[in-house]
Amino acid sequence: MNRGDYQSLLPTLSLGPDTSIVAFVAPPWGEALDEANGLDLCRTVPPITEIIRFFDRRFPTRRLLFAVQVYEKLDPASLAEVQALVDWSELRV
Repeated sequence: MNRGDYQSLLPTLSLGPDTSIVAFVAPPWGEALDEANGLDLCRTVPPITEIIRFFDRRFPTRRLLFAVQVYEKLDPASLAEVQALVDWSELRV
């Protein structure tokens, strides 16, 4: 089993030319979870937005689907920032 972070391991993948990617994204919340404001998706470690941008740069021609773990209460500004990076989104709690 390979161990490491997404930035070091993903470039080593050998994928067929028409392979789609499904990424389950659930980084540690750390300081990103606040009782009053909810989960700030831009303050996870690493930020969800950084992960999505990395995938987009690394696999620009691939079809990508992200499943992001969230909390029942979300910071609306951070949710909007994540949604702006993708073609569509659906929130399920």
